[in-house]
Amino acid sequence: MELKTQSDTNATLNPYAIRRGMRLSILEGALSQPFYGLTWPSGVFLAGLALALGATTFQIGLLAALGPLLSGVNYIAARWLERFKKRKLFYLGSSAVHRTVFLGVLLLPFMPERMRIPALIGIVAISTFFGCFQGTAWLSWIADIVPAARRGAFFSRRNMICTAVWLVISVLLGKFLDTHHTVNGFNLVFVGGVIFSLLALW
Repeated sequence: MELKTQSDTNATLNPYAIRRGMRLSILEGALSQPFYGLTWPSGVFLAGLALALGATTFQIGLLAALGPLLSGVNYIAARWLERFKKRKLFYLGSSAVHRTVFLGVLLLPFMPERMRIPALIGIVAISTFFGCFQGTAWLSWIADIVPAARRGAFFSRRNMICTAVWLVISVLLGKFLDTHHTVNGFNLVFVGGVIFSLLALW
């Protein structure tokens, strides 16, 4: 999404650019929300995929722990962002890796059984790692787009819309997986989430 920020243009945004940036951010969040809901390390859909692949209880717990374990990467991301400066490029690059790496789930059924869960954990770890870079860049970037006096209302509205989208999508996906409770069924759902999240970056 072609958003411009004060830091990237060295100029004050006009009211039209601010409104456009806020609308695009909400649209990006709505399109990306299914991906985030599906791939959250402690989420039920990722746990369902892991169980379909034969994961043990310990492996499910390890998946759920990846988020807290990698939270320290945010500090590294902030330091790198200070040096890189170009937050838009930093965000788009880290977002692309964060999202596309999940296409690797398509390869899991073709791997030896003993390698499937370690490979899934690796996919989630890589995605979570780059997700920290993405999140740090996004917060810094959006702070330039949204005026301080409007941030509370903006984030409330954005979060409300994203939550509503995920509420509907999660019910529909749950219903779908009730009748397609296979690795291929989960893969179809996850790939769909990746596609929509990449459309959000367009």
